Amino acid sequence: MTSLLIIFISLLSIKLVKADPIVGSDYDENSDYRIEMTVFKKPDTDPNYDYYLVKVFTRDKYGPTDWILWYSKQFVKIFCYTPTAEKIESERRPSPGTYYSDTTITFTYAGVSIPIRLVKGTVTTSYWHATYGDTQSYSWTYTAALFSSGIDTEMTYILGYRVQQGYGLTVAAYTQGEWKVWIWAVHHRGTSPIVVVSV
Repeated sequence: MTSLLIIFISLLSIKLVKADPIVGSDYDENSDYRIEMTVFKKPDTDPNYDYYLVKVFTRDKYGPTDWILWYSKQFVKIFCYTPTAEKIESERRPSPGTYYSDTTITFTYAGVSIPIRLVKGTVTTSYWHATYGDTQSYSWTYTAALFSSGIDTEMTYILGYRVQQGYGLTVAAYTQGEWKVWIWAVHHRGTSPIVVVSV
C-alpha cells in the first residue's frame, strides 16, 4: 500500500512540472555592451504553426564609466533567417510611440513574466524583408527626451514570430548606442557583438 502511494505521488508531481518555455539563448559583450538573446516557445497547440518569442536584453557598459555622459539613443535590430516566419506585432515591445515618463511594464509569455523598461522619449520601428530569399529584420530606435534621465542602463526588447511547424527559428541581434556629454555633442557611438540563436 505504501509503495502504491509513493508511485501515485510521483506521477502527480510529474504532471505538475511545466515544460521550460526557453528553447535557446546566447550572449556576448564588449566594452560598450553586454547583450543577451533568449528564445521562448509556446506549448504546441497548433498543428500548423509553432510560436516563438525573441527577447533581447542589453546592458550599457560604457555610460556608467563617466557620470557626465548621457545615454541619448539606442538602436536594436533582430534578424530572422527562417522561411515562413511571420512577425507578430501584438507581441512587440516597446511599441512605437512617445512615452512621457519612466516606467516598467510586464509582458507575460508562456507563463514567464518579462519586465520591459520604458523611458521618457520616442520609439520608432522599421521592418525589412529581402526581395530574394528569406532574410527579414525588425528594428527599434529609442531616442531619449531632452532633459530626461536618458536610456536606462538595462533595456529589453521583444518580438513574437509564427513559423510553419517543423521549420524551427534562426535569429540574430545586435544593438548600437549614442552617448553625449550632457545633452550636447556626441561623445561616443558604440556597437555590441552579434548574438545568434537557432532552435
